Amino acid sequence: MYVANITSNDAWASCIHKHITNWVQQMKKVLLASAFVAAIATAQVASAEEAMHAQLQDGTTVEIMGDAVNVVEKDGSKKPAPDGKHVLADGKEIEVKDGKLVK
Repeated sequence: MYVANITSNDAWASCIHKHITNWVQQMKKVLLASAFVAAIATAQVASAEEAMHAQLQDGTTVEIMGDAVNVVEKDGSKKPAPDGKHVLADGKEIEVKDGKLVK
């Protein structure tokens, strides 16, 4: 670190002010970069929501993404799951209303 040969209080105050101003400017850049990185990470997490595929006891494949439940047809097409209670292959039960997960 550079140490100035300061002989007066005004010069000392000016030097300190300059260093503090430079430090504040650097911290603003760091905070801005941190906020940018956080925003990118948040966007990636939101877009990374993946669909979960499960089998019903009757062999039907369903896709659950968020609260949406779709039946996956043999050709890969999807349609909203019918209303009602459905039992997964592992014995867990889900309830669907208007293509949305209720339970």
